[in-house]
Amino acid sequence: MRRYSFRLEQVLKLREAHEEKAAREQARAYEEYKLVYNRYCDARDKLASAQAPVDLFDPFDLMNQVFYCDSAAVELSKREATLAKSRAKLEQCKKNVIQAMQNRTIMEKLKQKDRRNYDHEINLIDQRETDEIANRQYIYFKPR
Repeated sequence: MRRYSFRLEQVLKLREAHEEKAAREQARAYEEYKLVYNRYCDARDKLASAQAPVDLFDPFDLMNQVFYCDSAAVELSKREATLAKSRAKLEQCKKNVIQAMQNRTIMEKLKQKDRRNYDHEINLIDQRETDEIANRQYIYFKPR
């Protein structure tokens, strides 16, 4: 009797490895997103504190505050763009993980179906052998 072996076992293992890789990429993208988001929040808070009303009577200090607020606003817009890119990358990684999970699940279902077919074939063979033995015993021990 032949042993069970799934013909597409290598493909299944490859899909499992691909899913693990996609999950690692998603985790990396999420960590990157958190870092970028924290930097964005810091830049936003710095801009908010720089724009807070302060009693400055020196024109030099006022001019420095205006320049600093302008540069902080530019930095904030750069951080927003970086945050948007990071968010898009995270969403793409999520889609990749979902696709990899679906591919692996399909292969696992194929393997289960193949195993059920194998078990059914083995049961049919056993049943035929049992029927053959019963027929031979009947013929041999048949009353005459």
